[in-house]
Amino acid sequence: TVTQTLSKGLKSFTGGIESGARFLTYGTVAAYGMSRGIGAIAGAYGRVEEAQTNFTTMLSGNKDAAKKLTKELYTFAAQSSFGFNDLANASTRLFTSGAGNADNMVSKLKMLGDLAMGSPDKLERLSLVYSQIMANMKADTRDLQQFGDAGIGLRAELMKDLGMEAGKFKEELEAGRISSAMVEKTLKRMTGVGGQFFNATSARFNTLFGQWDAFKEKTVMMFAGIGKAAEEPMKRFIKEMIKKLDT
Repeated sequence: TVTQTLSKGLKSFTGGIESGARFLTYGTVAAYGMSRGIGAIAGAYGRVEEAQTNFTTMLSGNKDAAKKLTKELYTFAAQSSFGFNDLANASTRLFTSGAGNADNMVSKLKMLGDLAMGSPDKLERLSLVYSQIMANMKADTRDLQQFGDAGIGLRAELMKDLGMEAGKFKEELEAGRISSAMVEKTLKRMTGVGGQFFNATSARFNTLFGQWDAFKEKTVMMFAGIGKAAEEPMKRFIKEMIKKLDT
């Protein structure tokens, strides 16, 4: 009948719409997933590439030294709960303040990392205040307070090393006579063998949170490795995608 024919036609029409919708949905999901995957790989390797480029600039164009430092940070990140980005950002602060160079950067980061007890957030704060002290060539009340806020009793440890009572220490601090060299010596003692913070980075690395942070960083580093191997094809692919979006 006419009614049956129309009914069959309508079902065929709506079925076609549903099939098309499913196709578009699956295609969108697939494209989204691929873009997310490429984004993760490009982002991971891009940050490493960017850090190495920045280091090259800070090292007066010495690409070999920049590459060596990048590799050292990569290795340090793999053996700690710090991410590569955490270490690269801290390195940039130390470079710009004159507190570190390519030869001693890893040892400086190891010292600050132990003081931070493996915490990426604390490393960021401590690398900033440490850089300020080194740049100013002296410590002030606010600097010591910032160490205290991070759970580090630097004031008391300096007093111990300098053999000063509280009143005398305050006088010397306010007069600007607590030098960056004094601070450096005390921090090295605190993180050296027998010190309160000796190997604190390794201690956190072995905790559940430390292992979780390490797992996440391993994943990022895996993506970075893929990105390095596929750098040129990925760049060509992304450029092609940009062209298609522009048309």
